[in-house]
Amino acid sequence: MITATVDPVLALVLHGGTVLDFGTLEPNAFHKLGGARNAYGYIDLTNVGTYADGGNEGKTITVRGIIYELSDDGVIAATSHAKVDIVDNENNYLTKEQVASNLYRAINNYDGSLVRANVAAGDTDKVYVMATQIGTAGNAYTLATNDADVTVSDTTFTDGYNGYNNNSNTLVYAAGVDVGNGATGTNLVVSTNAVSGYVLTIQNSAADLTNGTETIPDWTGQYGWGIYSTAQSARYGDATANIIAAGYRSSASVPGTMSSTAATLASYSGTAAGDNVAIEYNLRIPPDQAAGLYTDTVTYILTSTF
Repeated sequence: MITATVDPVLALVLHGGTVLDFGTLEPNAFHKLGGARNAYGYIDLTNVGTYADGGNEGKTITVRGIIYELSDDGVIAATSHAKVDIVDNENNYLTKEQVASNLYRAINNYDGSLVRANVAAGDTDKVYVMATQIGTAGNAYTLATNDADVTVSDTTFTDGYNGYNNNSNTLVYAAGVDVGNGATGTNLVVSTNAVSGYVLTIQNSAADLTNGTETIPDWTGQYGWGIYSTAQSARYGDATANIIAAGYRSSASVPGTMSSTAATLASYSGTAAGDNVAIEYNLRIPPDQAAGLYTDTVTYILTSTF
């Protein structure tokens, strides 16, 4: 008998600091304290008919400068290339879905410290790639292919940006003028090997933002305190619609509210290797808001069932 054990993993890593400062609030301005996002892209094998016709042998896909070469005979053009098999151990040609699985595993094997890859959920002949570094660094990572049957999302990864602290006259996500105090919102990195997935909840102190006597309450109408959130995942690319609860998404008409009772912010029903959840905290006060230093405590709790 041979046995093996895999220990359970449930990890939550926070970027952006544990003490956040909006700075001095300007009445009627929308103040936004946002977390960084990760750059991502995709490689789509949808147009491949069959690898058995030999047309894809020797073709390459480049991710962050590393060349991944498709091979049906175990031979590659250069030792610097990473081999992606398009046949099995009995020399039977693989399906495009199987080759996509080989490709994402090769990317994780050769470049996993800087790029996470996975097949797309529900579209398993597409491979999503995501920078492990939060912010704009991943926007420079290259994507290319010389295979006419394969498409890539762009010439580089896209949509990575740094955290920010700004104010503006619009509710548009990530718009405004930098207030210059260096504070940013929150980026949370979630990982688990529980097949049931995870639930990430959010809650705050019962008094919302308070100076001891007065409060800035949850967002109502045009004023208040709330959050928007987006997510990236190596299964979905921009995973906002698949992971973030509807009331907190950046597409919502007003920021989502919190309470002293934990509410689901993000969830996924499967294993996760570094899902990224970016939080944008929002404040808007009326001209008659009482003076003072306002504080609140926000708590994130990650749970799973093994």
